[in-house]
Amino acid sequence: MGKDHVSITLGTVFPFTIPLIFSDNSQPVYAFCVLVAAIIGSLTPDADSGGKPKLHYDFKIVYDIMVPLHKLIVFSFSFFNLKEKMNLEYVVEEQHRGVMHSPIGILISSFVLTLLTTTVGYFIYHGINATLIGFLFLGLISGQFLHLFEDSCTVSGIR
Repeated sequence: MGKDHVSITLGTVFPFTIPLIFSDNSQPVYAFCVLVAAIIGSLTPDADSGGKPKLHYDFKIVYDIMVPLHKLIVFSFSFFNLKEKMNLEYVVEEQHRGVMHSPIGILISSFVLTLLTTTVGYFIYHGINATLIGFLFLGLISGQFLHLFEDSCTVSGIR
């Protein structure tokens, strides 16, 4: 469930942000960025589910980005015949716990979300803070990795 992914991820990531929170510099902003990105990341892989996951209700803009991205990844794998080129054991299909529940899926989605956030941030604030971008990517990828780890502990597991 989405609420379980959020709570387990926050419980895992929060202790690592404590040094950032209590530092003298402007680093509490970085801790906040990591925590929010980890929450979003913990819900992102479920954008491939058939229904409307918690991501749809809590972070609709991210959901609206992830659904077409999922379809694009599945299309790319079939159009460019990447299954054979990458020597994959399973077919990449449009299903729940498919490609979005894999290391390549979380890497691509973390990169795309970071890129989009950075682009929007650049136009709003007229500058890019490389450290903040790094913490954003770290939060997204750690939240998604924890999602995969949590799903692998269930009965149905992941591929």
